[in-house]
Amino acid sequence: MSACCFWTVPNDEKDVLEHMKTDGVYESEKRDHLLLAAKAWHPGFDAVRDMVWLIDSECRVAQTNLAAANILETQIEAAAEDRCCRLIHGRETPPDYCPHLRAMATGEPQTAEIEEPHLGRTLKISVFPVKDDQGKVMGAVEVISDVTIQREDQQEAIRLTEALAQSFTGITEAISDLAERRDPYTAGHSRGVAEWSVNIAREMGMTENDIHGIKAGALLHDLGKIAISADILNRSGPLSENEWGIIKAHPWTAYEALCRIHFPWPVAELVYQHHERLNGSGYPRGLKGDEIHPWARILGVADVVDAMITHRPYRPARSKKEIMDELKRGRDKIYDANVVDLALRLLVKTDRRVLVVDDEPGILDVILQFFQLADSSIEVQAFTDSCKALQAFEEQPFPVVITDVNMPGINGLELLRRVREIHPATRVIIITGLGEKKYTVEALRLGASDFLEKPLQMKALKASVETMLTRYEER
Repeated sequence: MSACCFWTVPNDEKDVLEHMKTDGVYESEKRDHLLLAAKAWHPGFDAVRDMVWLIDSECRVAQTNLAAANILETQIEAAAEDRCCRLIHGRETPPDYCPHLRAMATGEPQTAEIEEPHLGRTLKISVFPVKDDQGKVMGAVEVISDVTIQREDQQEAIRLTEALAQSFTGITEAISDLAERRDPYTAGHSRGVAEWSVNIAREMGMTENDIHGIKAGALLHDLGKIAISADILNRSGPLSENEWGIIKAHPWTAYEALCRIHFPWPVAELVYQHHERLNGSGYPRGLKGDEIHPWARILGVADVVDAMITHRPYRPARSKKEIMDELKRGRDKIYDANVVDLALRLLVKTDRRVLVVDDEPGILDVILQFFQLADSSIEVQAFTDSCKALQAFEEQPFPVVITDVNMPGINGLELLRRVREIHPATRVIIITGLGEKKYTVEALRLGASDFLEKPLQMKALKASVETMLTRYEER
């Protein structure tokens, strides 16, 4: 099929007259319409900024507009004599990703957005098949938009949004850390609430932007406690009515401060609401049901879970069973049912993380390689620096810690003591060398769970780790 027989709107008056001959008789009415169409083609389609052309079944260009010639940097006449696959893709046959092929095969309109390396541009190509009276595909009308600049602008906007979100997160973490430094007993709580909140939000399928907002609210949820004395916060005995009133005012205190920061998320309101409960029993405003922001419901549950799972000077850390019982008790009464279900799901997931601390890199390498080969389900994090190891533990307690006794900086016994203070449920395996059994009694007094001697027997180490993980889960 030639380009001229496919082309249904002739290029000039001579073509129109030839087109309209029927056994030597001119049909004047049809002739007038086609003459008008022929004259209207260029003024009409040349006004369109997108490429518009007619393509036959052999990918030959039958007609094109001025935009196509400008974008392709060629003359209209030259474009109309070429093949679209050569003009767009720089090849003699269409590539597999070309929507023209699918349109010819299916007879249905096709749209695709492609990054075309031949032109160095991003194109949105829409193909509309043209059929004869019998339904046979004769060719297609194609509309091609150059969306390169739009996509570059979108990517830049995404990058700037991410950069802004990261900046807010950094500022938020700095404020949170400064606020928590005055109370070492609750240090890390806000980060723990943030981790629980983010994990629940991800289970819900929330967007990354929303997750950034929830994380910011979680990190700052207790900012108002900076105005409360540590004596009141950590008192083991009962509080007076006046002291309890001071405690209940901390969401309002934080809200007043955070309102001055123009976060891209409702951070101030989230912080204000994180102690509200579905039945109106929360504080400071006694909000109920849908009056509570959905994100604040996530913060409320995350706050309870992290507070119970963490050791406090006035009480030990609660067991996993106690936490689950509390969530079930309050499900759909004081806590959002969907949030509780997701938190319970996260709680029952097995935590098989192990922290290994030894100032000899060779020993750490052996342990790491052994567990990678023997049991990849056990996630091992290793440190030669005991101070950095303790910092990692403070950020997120591990179920099991393996530590050498003699190390520079914080030695194994001191590390054991601090680990047990932060998270008493953690099981600690002490590694001793020859002549170091004198440390055993002190380690037992501090709460060590098991002892291994150097040189380490890997099978014995793995058996001990498995036992400690099981005990941790059963606590």
